[in-house]
Amino acid sequence: MTLILMIISFVPIIFFVYVAIGSAMSISGSANETDFLASTFESFIIPLFIMAIIGISLFLPSLAMAVRRYRDAGLRGRGFLVLWGISIASSCTETISTLQQSGGSAIFTFLTYAIGLLFFILTVLPTNAVTTKSDNGFILFFLRAKE
Repeated sequence: MTLILMIISFVPIIFFVYVAIGSAMSISGSANETDFLASTFESFIIPLFIMAIIGISLFLPSLAMAVRRYRDAGLRGRGFLVLWGISIASSCTETISTLQQSGGSAIFTFLTYAIGLLFFILTVLPTNAVTTKSDNGFILFFLRAKE
């Protein structure tokens, strides 16, 4: 189901690129400012708004399915939230440092990929595969106790 949602999420992106390229090719050099603004609004803002609505409507069910699967494998909801937050923060830090052309940090890149790999492994594990019998509070923060 997640694969289907991911494939569907590419449709508005393809539509946006098609409309943007088409409108950029249709604007002539002699067009006045009003025509240019109207064309820009029609070709960029409206598809971008539609794309944002579709993206949010596809993101939320995908996130809910992922959390449900990770909880089924044995990860707690708060453990997922912490790992996901670290992954997003390290990804944003990596992107910002790349945009500033300071040559992003390898540690943030590694952290982003390591957490992504962990999430992939949790997706394919069977039910209750990572539950624990430990009494350690740190481990119990991330993993469910074995029943």
